[in-house]
Amino acid sequence: PTHMAWPGVPRRRFPRPTLLAVCAAILIQSTVSALDATTQDPSAFASRSGAGERNAVFAMACGYSTANLFIFLASLRATGFAGIIKLGIDPSQDHSTLAFLRRHNVQYDPTPCALIHDGSEEVPSHIRSVGSGDSDPGVSHDGVVLARAAAKRHAGNLNQLRYSCYLRWFREASYDRVWMLDVRDVYFQADPFANSRPELTFYTDTRWLLAFDTKRLRICLGEDVMERMAAEHKPNFCGGTVFGPAMAVQRFCEDMDALLRNVSGSAKEKNCWRNDQPFLNYFLSQQGLRSLGLHQHARYGPVRMFTAFEPGALALNIKAYNRVNKMCPYLEQVVITSGPASAPGGLRYIPGDDGSAIPILHKWGVCQTTRDIVGNATQMLQPQVHSASSAQPD
Repeated sequence: PTHMAWPGVPRRRFPRPTLLAVCAAILIQSTVSALDATTQDPSAFASRSGAGERNAVFAMACGYSTANLFIFLASLRATGFAGIIKLGIDPSQDHSTLAFLRRHNVQYDPTPCALIHDGSEEVPSHIRSVGSGDSDPGVSHDGVVLARAAAKRHAGNLNQLRYSCYLRWFREASYDRVWMLDVRDVYFQADPFANSRPELTFYTDTRWLLAFDTKRLRICLGEDVMERMAAEHKPNFCGGTVFGPAMAVQRFCEDMDALLRNVSGSAKEKNCWRNDQPFLNYFLSQQGLRSLGLHQHARYGPVRMFTAFEPGALALNIKAYNRVNKMCPYLEQVVITSGPASAPGGLRYIPGDDGSAIPILHKWGVCQTTRDIVGNATQMLQPQVHSASSAQPD
């Protein structure tokens, strides 16, 4: 059927589920069944992306339990992605969640979450003595350096601090391609590396800056900066869905970290060190990356700025688009149902421009259609929760 036109996107026809789509659904279901038997061995997962490459997903999961991590990890592995998943977790993470992480072959690091604090002038008490006689095996030396910087009001919030932490991960190992993602509100419909592009990519959250962003730009960077960026009518890009070749992503992290050190280090308002999205958009504007499409950047190489449902887009940010463009009714119109009858309601997915599943749905909890998709997936993947929660510590 012909679906309603997305504002700014040409009207198009999405194909009915093909035999290939049905086969893909069966493959996903069989992969889900195989998850019960998997261990730390990455060969247990049949990857369909970048054979021989070291592709990685970076994310922070501070304060999250198995229930918070389940959809992110189980849906990602169910797509066939066998690459590296690296998470920042709490130093005191419970044993059942650690068992769940190991079961999904996740590399985890307690240092980032040990550094979260409320923006006070004091180094957090649980790491204050590290490096000065006492030792805490859960926090690295680099973590102590970061903590002391944070105590001077650099990147006290994890959304800002994560760039420094990712830089450490880049120094510790080599990668080919990397996704930097949020966790709790991300669901994977397909392998996010299978058809990825050779560009540093950013995805829009809204078509323009929100009051949240302009307020922080005014407070933290000045009235003139806020007015200039508002006059640009640039899209509002999201920091929770960033992808690219490892070198480009690493350089981007270096530059964002340097910016945040300068901005939040001298700011008096606590909101200036609690969020990164206004500063991400300021940085992109400063780099001339203000409009959608393909750009050439001297430091990063090719950079692609995506909007919703654009051909080749691998991620869809849902929440803010819903406010200005009625995303939820649109998703209800375009959702495709296919797959085995055993799947509750069939295997439902949101298609991209070519009718295949968009790999990443971010902020899926906003719309009923995407809540239903994730609910169906949860029922298919649910045995993992029970097996993880009953696991005993090693």
